[in-house]
Amino acid sequence: MNDAKSMYNRIFIYSAEEEQRRMKVHGPKASFGTVICKGVPKRYTSIATSTDNMPSDALVLIKGDIRKIKYTAPSKKEEE
Repeated sequence: MNDAKSMYNRIFIYSAEEEQRRMKVHGPKASFGTVICKGVPKRYTSIATSTDNMPSDALVLIKGDIRKIKYTAPSKKEEE
């Protein structure tokens, strides 16, 4: 099976613009996920299936089979 066409192929992206927009809308309650890149956890702002329509400042952190990538999904922060 061609990896580019695989239904499990994902691209983890970090965009400072997207992070700022979410912080502006959600304030300190904004949540982001983390993905392990070469053994180091990194914050990601979105998961995509292609690089079409990515923000201009977007960085591809890691791409591949989502079943094999170690990541944590964004979680809602509780009210204090």
